[in-house]
Amino acid sequence: MESFSHYRIYLLGENGQLAKAIKSYFLKNKIKFRVIGISKKDNIFNLKKLNNLLKRNIKGANKFILINTIASLYPKNKSDEYINKKMPSDLLNFAKKYNSFLIHLSTNNVLVPELLDNYSKQKRIAEKLIINGDYEKFLVIRLPLLIPFNDLKKKKYTKQFKFLMRMINFPFITLVPPSRNIYKPMDIEIAAEKISKFIVLGEFLSMEKIISLNGPKKMKLYMLCNLLMFNINKKLKINFGTRFLWFIVDHIIKIFPFLKKIFMKNTFLQQLLPIER
Repeated sequence: MESFSHYRIYLLGENGQLAKAIKSYFLKNKIKFRVIGISKKDNIFNLKKLNNLLKRNIKGANKFILINTIASLYPKNKSDEYINKKMPSDLLNFAKKYNSFLIHLSTNNVLVPELLDNYSKQKRIAEKLIINGDYEKFLVIRLPLLIPFNDLKKKKYTKQFKFLMRMINFPFITLVPPSRNIYKPMDIEIAAEKISKFIVLGEFLSMEKIISLNGPKKMKLYMLCNLLMFNINKKLKINFGTRFLWFIVDHIIKIFPFLKKIFMKNTFLQQLLPIER
């Protein structure tokens, strides 16, 4: 097995929940690494801008490991699209020049054909560009729904969880939004530890080029809500996902089949479809 003692580790991104969790694991275990921050203000939307950023941050390193945690869950502009779709393969080509490695963090959404939102579609394209490239030193890690339990307990809500946590913490009651999606959620701290160990121990060299991580249990949204209540006893829990609602939704889609594709393209309306993520 190749030794990684002389490889520099570069963590791309530091503001996202997963990047913070990986960074925390590295610091706790005294693993040397450097952060390359890419934010909205950098406005990265093509190879030239990316290369300029990388060259400023990677100096004198002949061999390194790039960990790409950067993604836009709700892509809205040219930069968001580039980050999700084209940047991962450009990172791989940059690593190729130095005989180095790319660890690209993707999503299990790419495996679900019912998900046609821009984020899922762009991540599928990103994987294809990496796989169809002519450089083999990479690992794509597909991730499930990651839950930052520690932050949520402290009432630090990211955009992804803000609406759900407000519903759960509604005064005197818990409101469970309607959903037929099934998740395999994972604690973000556990995911960060697994990813870090792959890299530090070099285990990914003997792995498939693409792996999927999942939590131990399949869960519907109401089960997730039970976990996220954090032992707070509520007098009443209202679950809006009733059989009657699903009967109405399915009946409407049967009458107007074009609606299903509209639901598949919208991250909120996707919850109304029976989708296993």
